[in-house]
Amino acid sequence: MVKGATMTGRTTTTRGFRLLAVLLALALLGAACGGGGDSSGDGSTTSGENGGGGDGTVELNALFFQEFGDGTYGGGANPVRIRVNDVDGEEFRVGFTEDEVAGTGDQWRAAGWEAATVSTIITGGQITGREVTYDVKGKIDGPSAGGALTVGTIAAFRGDELNPNVVMTGTINPDGTIGPVGGIPQKVDGAVAVSEGKASSVGADPDETTETTEETSDEESLGVIDAAVRTGGESGSSSDVTMLIPAGQGTSADLATGENVDVIDLGRRSGIEVKEVADVYEAYEEFTGETLPRFEDTSDTDLDSEANDRIEATVQKWIGRYQESINAVGALTPEGQQFAFDSGFVDEADAAAVTAQDLSDQGLQAGAYSSALEAAALSAAAVAVGTGWELGPDEWQADLDSRSAVCTEVDALVDSLGTVSPETVSDASGLIAAYTNAVDALSLCFIGDDLLTRPVETSEEALRDLLLAAVYFEFNDVLIESADDQLEFSRGLGGESIDEDVDLTAIADFFRRAAEANLNAFDTVVISEEAAAAGVNADAVRATFAENFVDYALATSGLNLIGGLDEYFTDADTSAYAKLGGALRVYTLSSSLLAQFYSLGAQLDDGLNVVGVDNERALISALDLAEEQLAGAVTSLRAGDVEPVAAVGSYESGRVDREGDVSDKFGSLSTLWSGYVDSRMLAYIGGSETAGLE
Repeated sequence: MVKGATMTGRTTTTRGFRLLAVLLALALLGAACGGGGDSSGDGSTTSGENGGGGDGTVELNALFFQEFGDGTYGGGANPVRIRVNDVDGEEFRVGFTEDEVAGTGDQWRAAGWEAATVSTIITGGQITGREVTYDVKGKIDGPSAGGALTVGTIAAFRGDELNPNVVMTGTINPDGTIGPVGGIPQKVDGAVAVSEGKASSVGADPDETTETTEETSDEESLGVIDAAVRTGGESGSSSDVTMLIPAGQGTSADLATGENVDVIDLGRRSGIEVKEVADVYEAYEEFTGETLPRFEDTSDTDLDSEANDRIEATVQKWIGRYQESINAVGALTPEGQQFAFDSGFVDEADAAAVTAQDLSDQGLQAGAYSSALEAAALSAAAVAVGTGWELGPDEWQADLDSRSAVCTEVDALVDSLGTVSPETVSDASGLIAAYTNAVDALSLCFIGDDLLTRPVETSEEALRDLLLAAVYFEFNDVLIESADDQLEFSRGLGGESIDEDVDLTAIADFFRRAAEANLNAFDTVVISEEAAAAGVNADAVRATFAENFVDYALATSGLNLIGGLDEYFTDADTSAYAKLGGALRVYTLSSSLLAQFYSLGAQLDDGLNVVGVDNERALISALDLAEEQLAGAVTSLRAGDVEPVAAVGSYESGRVDREGDVSDKFGSLSTLWSGYVDSRMLAYIGGSETAGLE
């Protein structure tokens, strides 16, 4: 299903805007009639319990692969020390130190921020007054350190010891799933280096000096081991080292040959036991021998009858709006109707409306509401593009110039939200969801205005901008009205009071920084690589992503917008809730983008449709854990009489979407992550962040 914008806390997918790409092609026809790093473990001690306070230090060995000047590859391991300290002030700080100039890059910093973020929210750790520092020797980069860094960070929080004979590779996702990575056969060399006490070594480059933190002779280098193992020889090495890899990657591509390799057998012949792990909970037990507390597997996520009844009437309102738009499509000229149907929006709106009614009939009103909003937004978009096609470019431009006045409605929404003073966590849930809509609406307004005013060189470019702006403005209408719904759903439902000591601004800054690190990494591992492959500049690729993937447009625009919210919102309390809603939104979007386009490997066709995934098992594992984590987080909140309407909507909608095609599954994953992160923050706001995790 299409998620065209933030529908009651739901994260968007990209299908709606991929449909726009198809529509644009039709319109033009009518008009014309690794080399990263990654980390694993060797370790020590600290203090604390769960995610509690205290100082501590652990050490890991970060696995990596490297391409040499002659086109060959090697793998190695760099020592990493993780230090956790309580600090004065309200900030959560993440630091990176290195012993080489530019020893780490954007991808490594993103891995560290994500590890610190995930370690905090899945353990209920303190979110202010804490500093996490990642010290690395040598040169290393890449997001695939995330899983091991998360294990190490949690161990530093809790005071658990790490087994020095366990190493790991894999990214980390917001719910704790371990994401796929590249270069695993080469990273076996790094595990061998750890077993032989040669961390900071790398496979030998016959032509150039390798980037390594220690001098090694050719005899000591891992290149010898690498050659023996890959030709089927016995390396003769034997150790107790275990190498953890992401689930579904027991067979992985060898960078040197491009052929798939049985990594488990490769490890065995190198004296390394290779195991697959799906999530940080499995990995943590391997590293520490301890069970990491987690939410119980539960399906007790139903809202109470009062909340459900409030939503049910609103579901029917939006289904009625959908029907009005469908009738309006039928009143267009034959040409306008054809263009509206060719857009794909009508079919998608019909499917969303059917889902909404089915969920409502089952009593799942929060999920029904999300689908009803989609139906209304998409059918309105169909009317907009069909009407625009009837008008022609010049009249359509004038009409959209007047429609851009919808952006002034955002100001009215903000003024209205500024009068709300939440007293309970349920109240706060509705206000944060409303502000999330407001921030997305502001982002779409700015993007839409830019589309209508930026210079274009061809009539095709002008038509493209009109199409996008028309849909953005329709989505804006839905976002604004939905914000009012969110307040009404949650107002006066009672439950836990807001913790007087919670610092909303500090929490918002925590997630904003993590989002910024994610987007910097995305720029490096996706945007820059796509630009290099296509022979174009990075700005051109960014523009293509923004036009075809609304998640990317909202993430980049939202991050810029959050920084200026203090000026936009004059009231400090109002600004804090707005910043928190926006920061949570951008963090989830940026994490989803990295997972989809880097870790999980979404496969796109020429029309930028998601048609496959590199690692289906990893995607299913991520969906399973995300669903479980969100259900547990919601159940924990409801035990305190909190009614997290938007999070329940994410749960009910995500479960429906995961039964669809691969594009729907990616959308489901983003939706579930969004609900989980939002639920965890509500627990912090109520001072119950460790409830259900004892």
